Amino acid sequence: MVFKHLDADETAFFNNQLEFIMTQVYEKPIPKYKSREHFPVSDEGGPAAEMIGIDLYEEVGMAKIITSYSGDWPRVDVVASRHWAHVRGLGDSYGYNFQEVRSSAATGRNLSDRRAMAAKRFIMKSENEIAYLGDESSGLLGALTYPTTPRVVSDIKLTDPAVPAQAKLDRLNSWVRVPWYLAEFEITAVLFSKEDFGYLNSTTKSEDSDTFLMELFRKANPNINYVDWCSQCEGSGINGSNTMLAYVRDPDHIVLHIPQDFEQLPPNDKGKEVEIDCHERCGGVSMIQALSAVIVENL
Repeated sequence: MVFKHLDADETAFFNNQLEFIMTQVYEKPIPKYKSREHFPVSDEGGPAAEMIGIDLYEEVGMAKIITSYSGDWPRVDVVASRHWAHVRGLGDSYGYNFQEVRSSAATGRNLSDRRAMAAKRFIMKSENEIAYLGDESSGLLGALTYPTTPRVVSDIKLTDPAVPAQAKLDRLNSWVRVPWYLAEFEITAVLFSKEDFGYLNSTTKSEDSDTFLMELFRKANPNINYVDWCSQCEGSGINGSNTMLAYVRDPDHIVLHIPQDFEQLPPNDKGKEVEIDCHERCGGVSMIQALSAVIVENL
């Protein structure tokens, strides 16, 4: 990369600095956002994908006691339907002007990577919002707004001190078993709002007990091996209420589509500054097994 306003030494300094910064952006994690921890990531389709086809399978039929071995055998089958996930580009950019490079080269001070990290962070933030809430205008679906996921409207608030602790546990236990009642799916993960998550982890069943509600909930549901909070569960339900998502945290049931992970395009010399475009391709979330999750609102 050559700035026409820089001499050879300044240009060499800038090229070395830019290479280091771009490498740092790839290597430094962005710990703030949780979607890739909560949902399995799929890169199926690759960078060129505009849509990703997901085959959804439903088993039909039943077995029964055989009374005649000559012709009394019920037939079962698997019915396939195809769901299409739209893929959209996420992008932003950062850059440095020639005077910044001159000043840094003259003082020997490294160029800051703050702009570059901010560019990555804003893309990760957009990806994170899409993973949970989708983007209706772009046709992207999110886990908390998925149209085919069963929804339950709670008749209690988990943090309401007037509601007995046992009633809260009874509701929680019934909610997470909805996928089992509907299609015999055992959920393995639950996401709460930070408020509800904190309450369950800090409130005991009674004044005489030292066991927190979350511990009792987990003990009653040993199939649940992952519980966490996410900020998108706050206010995303009806009338701005908190939500809860119980689901099977497995790529056979739910995936977050990232066919092109975060990338930095080659530097673009605009004369007085160099601009680096940042890009990602995101396809939102697909619930591959539609009845393997439940969304609880009005918490």
